[in-house]
Amino acid sequence: MKHFALKNKHPHSYFEGYYVRFHNDTFSYAFIFAISKHPSDPHAFLQIFDGINHKNTYIRYETKSFYDDGETLHLGPNKLSEHKLMIATEALKLTASFDDVISPEKSAMGYFRFLPLECFQEVLMLDGKLNGELIVNDQSHPIEAKCYMEKTYGRQFPKCWFWIQANRFDGPISLSTGGGDIPLPLSKRHKFGFYAFLRVGEKIYRFGTFNRAKIDIENMPPYDIVILKGPYRLRMNLKPGKTTLLKGPHKGGKMTLDVPESLEAVIRVRLYKHKDLLLDVTSRNTGMEWMYA
Repeated sequence: MKHFALKNKHPHSYFEGYYVRFHNDTFSYAFIFAISKHPSDPHAFLQIFDGINHKNTYIRYETKSFYDDGETLHLGPNKLSEHKLMIATEALKLTASFDDVISPEKSAMGYFRFLPLECFQEVLMLDGKLNGELIVNDQSHPIEAKCYMEKTYGRQFPKCWFWIQANRFDGPISLSTGGGDIPLPLSKRHKFGFYAFLRVGEKIYRFGTFNRAKIDIENMPPYDIVILKGPYRLRMNLKPGKTTLLKGPHKGGKMTLDVPESLEAVIRVRLYKHKDLLLDVTSRNTGMEWMYA
């Protein structure tokens, strides 16, 4: 995972977080390891999103408990690395490893990651298997599940955005895509930037503002998104699922933004080359945030 290490770009008015999720037919969880350096309320935190029961738990820690030792990210007693995940809370415990990991070699931001933007995002793991033991309310469950990981950092979330993640297709297929409003440095102008990684077998199709792809969004559910680049046309039709409120960073990284997220949307993905249909697949257990307005 080329972009896993902590950035720690600013001493204050800054946030940085890792998002990792796993899902199978029985469980669907997302975990956020993060820190907020807002001057009025600096703290580290873990969010545990139970997508089956539509419940999010926010657990605060001291900022000094959030650090990277070169191999592992620590958050109080919880740990995350490129290979392992450990959650140690009163209600939930998880000890697991990541196997068969598929990671994009290139950045989701492209050359935009070098600009002084307010928010950055990197896809760390498009797909993989999580194996381990989950203990919920003192009941132990062996876990084998699909997994995904990304990270976000900066001053605040964009003014508007969308985010979609899916890897519950039939076959070796996975998708991560997102976009948001970008205030351009030294300018009053804004641009809507986006990326999309579509993995099909051994090949990863990469689309984004950075390689001059174009995007068109139908902002009425079910949402329809069309991305064009060269001979390729990527079409995604997204049916929203029930959402749960998570907390996201507002101005200066203050954790006061309500973010509705679902882990049970359904997406149909079609990929064309010229007029030829290369792919037509559907994924359940799709993660989505739709703050595009």
